[in-house]
Amino acid sequence: MGRERYYTVWMGDLPPGIKRGHVKDFFEEYGPLGGIRLMNNFGFIDFRKKKDAKEAVKGTVSHALFRMRNRVDELLFESD
Repeated sequence: MGRERYYTVWMGDLPPGIKRGHVKDFFEEYGPLGGIRLMNNFGFIDFRKKKDAKEAVKGTVSHALFRMRNRVDELLFESD
């Protein structure tokens, strides 16, 4: 059986102290998540469906997380 494919979105300018739960709450309305990886002030959000990842990018461009302006960039890559 093959590995599951994910579609990854990058999010930058995250506030200090951001938690996975905050990011999950912010993105899960767009569809099922495959995972969240947070670094210092950026992170990667994996979606199970490509259309959900694209909708998340389109839908979150003008939103803020923790009252800070964030950057959400186009789909980076597909992983499987």
